[in-house]
Amino acid sequence: MASPTNTKAGSGASLRALDIAAERLAITSKTMALWTQTLRLGEISDPVAVAVPTGVPDAPTGLTATPGSSSAAIAFTAGDDGGEPITNYSYSLDGVTFVALDPAVVTSPIILAGLTDGKAYSVTLKAVNTNGVSPASAAVSFSLDAAEVVPVPLPPWLFGMLIGLIGWLGHRRFKMA
Repeated sequence: MASPTNTKAGSGASLRALDIAAERLAITSKTMALWTQTLRLGEISDPVAVAVPTGVPDAPTGLTATPGSSSAAIAFTAGDDGGEPITNYSYSLDGVTFVALDPAVVTSPIILAGLTDGKAYSVTLKAVNTNGVSPASAAVSFSLDAAEVVPVPLPPWLFGMLIGLIGWLGHRRFKMA
């Protein structure tokens, strides 16, 4: 877009308007940049970064639990990070009190240890980034089966050895008296 040269009557001064040939605005979900392709006064090719507000992450989704012995692996799909990387997750066993993972975990799955066998659990997660904490996820429920006690039969030779030992000790006892 060309601008004509303007001349002020009587002053002889001439004012020239800047002629901007083209501007292109590129917007992405993370960054907004403005490229000025040409300017009559010179070439500008470096993008100028413009800050885009960021927010808290979205809640994790699709929680699934794999029970183990006194532990459970909770797999999930991370929500949108809100423009800042997720730095940790926190979990709740009661839906109210959330505990941050220590050490921090930023990928799925997370492992919850120290659980009681034979008890049912309901776990919810929250994602954490530098802007704050996400809303709570939908809960996943599971139970840790009590470890079944299986009696191990003793081999017959062990019984024979114990009977022999008890007989020998009994014989020695009577002999000493």
